[in-house]
Amino acid sequence: MNQGVLSESQYPEPPVDRSTITPRPYQVEALEATLQAYAQGQCRILIVLPTGTGKTIIFALLLKERGGRAPGVALVPSVRRRELTTM
Repeated sequence: MNQGVLSESQYPEPPVDRSTITPRPYQVEALEATLQAYAQGQCRILIVLPTGTGKTIIFALLLKERGGRAPGVALVPSVRRRELTTM
């Protein structure tokens, strides 16, 4: 066994069941507004929320709603500060 590599049985249990995450109302609102804008033909949609409000959750839900892919659409998460990329 390679040193530094965990076997499957050594991984800690995830802190939450990711299949049951319930988005907050403002996340649902952002998701619905984004899907509606996309359905209306808008191709440049920006979601702006403060740090720690769950933009990653919204991003994941967008992918889920689109069947795990978005043909012809680039979903690009971005951050303004380099420090945020390591959070």
